Amino acid sequence: MLSTIALALGLCSCSTPERPSDARPNVLLITVDSLRADRLGFSGYTPAETPNMDALAARGAVFTRALTPAPEAPPALASLLTGQYPATHGLRTGESIPLPEGAVTLAEMMKSSGYTTAAFVASLLLHPRFGLNQGFDTYGASFAEVPRVNLGPDKGFVAEKVVDLALEFLQRARRQRFFLWINFYDPHYTYAPPEPFATRFSADLYNGEVSLVDRELGRILSKLRDYQIEGQTIVVLAGSNGEGLGDHGEAYHGVTLQEATTRVPLVIVAPPYAGGSRISTPVSLVDVAPTLLDLLGLPPLEGAEGASLARPAALPPEDRPLYLETRLPERLFGWKPLTGVVSGSWKYVAGTRGELYDLSSDPRESRDLSSLRPEVKVRLSELVASYAARGGGGGAAPGEEIRARIRELGYSDKAAPRPERDPRDMVSVANDALKADRTARGRQREAASFLFEGVLGQDPDNYLALLDTALLAGTERRFADRRRMLEHTQKLYPEASEVYHHLGHVATEDARTKDMVRATKLMAIAVDLDPLNAEAFYDLACFLALGGRQAEALDLLQKAVKAGFRDFEWMSLDTELDSLRSDPRFDTITEGRARKPKAEASPTKK
Repeated sequence: MLSTIALALGLCSCSTPERPSDARPNVLLITVDSLRADRLGFSGYTPAETPNMDALAARGAVFTRALTPAPEAPPALASLLTGQYPATHGLRTGESIPLPEGAVTLAEMMKSSGYTTAAFVASLLLHPRFGLNQGFDTYGASFAEVPRVNLGPDKGFVAEKVVDLALEFLQRARRQRFFLWINFYDPHYTYAPPEPFATRFSADLYNGEVSLVDRELGRILSKLRDYQIEGQTIVVLAGSNGEGLGDHGEAYHGVTLQEATTRVPLVIVAPPYAGGSRISTPVSLVDVAPTLLDLLGLPPLEGAEGASLARPAALPPEDRPLYLETRLPERLFGWKPLTGVVSGSWKYVAGTRGELYDLSSDPRESRDLSSLRPEVKVRLSELVASYAARGGGGGAAPGEEIRARIRELGYSDKAAPRPERDPRDMVSVANDALKADRTARGRQREAASFLFEGVLGQDPDNYLALLDTALLAGTERRFADRRRMLEHTQKLYPEASEVYHHLGHVATEDARTKDMVRATKLMAIAVDLDPLNAEAFYDLACFLALGGRQAEALDLLQKAVKAGFRDFEWMSLDTELDSLRSDPRFDTITEGRARKPKAEASPTKK
């Protein structure tokens, strides 16, 4: 059966006799963050310079109505790898809750079928702590060189570095059956392509970054030809999400569910797709894994909600519901999350209100038809509610034990009332808040404070603005203001891990009133609320070490490293860890890279 499938696909092993005679085809999966479907040459966008993507489209099938289930890379790519919507697989945001270990991924299925699996992912938001490394023999080893990834979420590896790593893998694995996933980050904000793209695209740097990715994609495709395995390799090109670029006022992505951020390119190069075919049936990234497994003749993913697209003559029905959601507005700003569904030409988005669009006559979503077609609105709103509730993903609310500890420290475990805001009404505020956050991380504190002042003037309960303003106050040694703002934020967001993390620092900021017991309790709440809060794990490890609780401190340090805290240089200078250095576990946890240098002073704690 296996050789029959390989022959039917036209991916014969005869051109590479060193490969196994019963070889299934290889799979090359290319994903690109923030890649709009309408900004590529093969989509008719004339300013684009994307010859390699265009060539792929000419060899395979272009799905012109492909959607991401979430306009944010971690949940979207978790959906691509599991065939499940975010509410089912559980990774619903770019923070806090990883993909469960019990989830079954495309990589795990292929590895169990004899494939060598490797992933080289540029985005730091795809750090192994999010669980997307499940099933990969190799997963972005260069993450080991990135210290403290929490401090720079908008930074990723340049396209050239990712491709260099992928080419090293190809050189080793070209005679094996392989599944290779390459993720490009470069079109993601901020747009700063290198030369010659910066000059050539000076009027539109986003287009320059897309062209850069295309060039690097060409290096991979060229090597497949050099190794004579192009004809034996299925290639998938997909965007993880689109980019607002000002449509409906949205500068970035993740705030709304508009077409600019949820419609993505999807190209599949493999028989039985006719070269250059264009398929207008609505599809989703959840369909990618079922399609690939079907093409390879492998068993389907258990629990997959996507459908196989491997039979062009028997595609899913046009009106099949495709679910959409974004939790980013809730996580970052305290607003209502958005959920939606596309069914045929109809699109419905729920928030504080429902909006209905007919994409066939109104692709820019400018006319809400809710009042004109109430029967469609009701039907789709019921579908949205059923999808949103599936699996209960996204993590549970804090249990009574954590709530009791919060109350014990004198804080409320119930959120104070705040207005319910719909992200569609707050897009400009979101733009300013995200810009201010990036400005603050770039240490432009005065500019960030000015922007946050404007955000809080329009949205006084904005979580990101409140938290960052408190942290800015701390950097300016306005400790009373920091304490006041953090305590105010805690009343509004009693389930926010970062609030307790920084309240822990508040408890130790005055040498005369330093309360290490209280600080330790606050940090413990922070890590219990967010199992991926690497900075809080590290700080709690330090507090426990100072308190003589070495075994517990080492356990927490291990969790910090696993969650992404790999600033070994900082650890080597941090005197708060001195009591742990003689324990053999310390070197094991820190890979021997945090040994204390001689005659070096300790860094100033943040």
